Amino acid sequence: MLGFEKEARKFSPHLTLGRVKDQRSAGSAVRQLLKHSSETFGSFDVKEVCLMQSVLKPSGAEYSTIETFGLEK
Repeated sequence: MLGFEKEARKFSPHLTLGRVKDQRSAGSAVRQLLKHSSETFGSFDVKEVCLMQSVLKPSGAEYSTIETFGLEK
């Protein structure tokens, strides 16, 4: 162990592409994504994509699903 307590909550693998604090910084985030759009970072199978929203609160982040997109053929 690295000195961290094991979490009790179920592990939910996810990938955070970016966090935009306000609408004015959204353009910068999109430009950074486009800058690296031709790079390859590995591959894996994906069955669905969930668009999530996180709201940062003093007690921690609160997550909610906005939309789920199935990718199965």
